[in-house]
Amino acid sequence: MRTTRGHRSAVITAATAVLAVIGALLPSGVQAAPSPGNDALRGVRYAAYGHSFGQVQLGSDSVPSRMYPSMVRTSLGADPTLWSNETISGASTAQILDRARSTWNRGDYGVVSYLGNQNDVGRHVPEATFKANVRGFIDWVRGTGPFPPTIVIVLDTPSTTKGYAWYPSPPTDADVVRYNRYLRSVVAAYPKDGSVIIADAFTGWNKATMIGPDGQHPNDVGQAHITEAITSALSGVRFREGQNVLTPAPAVRYDSFNRPDMITGLGKDLHGRSYSTVGGVKYGISGGRAYRASSGAVRESAATVDTKKAAVDISLTMTAISSKGAGPVWRLSSAKDYFVLDVHGSGKGNAKVYKRVNGRFIQIGKALSREVKPGSTVRVRADGAKIKVYVDGPAVYSSADSFNGSATRSGVRITDTRARLDDLVIR
Repeated sequence: MRTTRGHRSAVITAATAVLAVIGALLPSGVQAAPSPGNDALRGVRYAAYGHSFGQVQLGSDSVPSRMYPSMVRTSLGADPTLWSNETISGASTAQILDRARSTWNRGDYGVVSYLGNQNDVGRHVPEATFKANVRGFIDWVRGTGPFPPTIVIVLDTPSTTKGYAWYPSPPTDADVVRYNRYLRSVVAAYPKDGSVIIADAFTGWNKATMIGPDGQHPNDVGQAHITEAITSALSGVRFREGQNVLTPAPAVRYDSFNRPDMITGLGKDLHGRSYSTVGGVKYGISGGRAYRASSGAVRESAATVDTKKAAVDISLTMTAISSKGAGPVWRLSSAKDYFVLDVHGSGKGNAKVYKRVNGRFIQIGKALSREVKPGSTVRVRADGAKIKVYVDGPAVYSSADSFNGSATRSGVRITDTRARLDDLVIR
């Protein structure tokens, strides 16, 4: 349900009052979850990744009544139907990365927290390996689309001597500091746009009051401290397109094509919606990429979805480029009428914008000023008569043409069996 700003304010006020009551009922020394502090994140998708601090440690003396993932969810007012706790007991950074690859759909938007140093510190994982795993996690979650989620990298907390003794070669507080420094250096390499930020749970950590009897895992006070670190880091995050799933993010249609191989069509995208093919040829999936499954003389075909709007912003990755052409199509009304960015061969000038009018191709403007290489991401924005094309970020083409201005279908066009396309995003 879409709420009005006034209604959201009332909900936030009520939630704050409820949290205050909960705080009054908690035992002395136990902190309540932080009150809501960033209205831009109301209703956001939230996922927590990390080690055992997000899991109840059954069979041990450290069993807090609340865990930080659910407390962060409550504090943010995250969508309860979309949130997930993907933390794993005993996980290393490598295992957390594997978890993300199997549970996070690249192209999804929202807020993702990462608290994962502890076991790498205890096992003295080499710096290069540790950093590569963290970068791998961030890059996977960010995806290739234009609307990366906000990723909160949490600085880990020190244990007591008893807690460190769980490892064969016990680490020290200095090791925790060192690995946290590695985290900061990884995060520093990403854009300063609020999409990858640090949450400092290390500062203010009190071993005497925040750790359970096992000397390692946080008790209720420690869980609240970690929650506060994450929500405080997010308090200054401004609204970005695609970050919030309720207001006022644009509809995003994303398809990684990570489905079993098939030759009978592209199937359904990550949102469960089907493609429509024109031109009488078959499209398919091969190795997680879209391709043309049938050969033959018929070159003109496309697989599209109806975006219900003429203004479109479409991007995809040109994984393999053939000599005959492939690329995004937009404003398609039939197999004979549409726009296409045709990418073929190699070298500067290997990508051109055409409109097809009643079956006849007409080039619009000059070729793109930059070569599209295998692995490049191309993006087309068409609003009214204005058309802009981007290659791996920068704009490299601009023109104007109002043909087929009311058509609303967009997708992919592939003219032979050798081209491969990936990571389709339509906004």
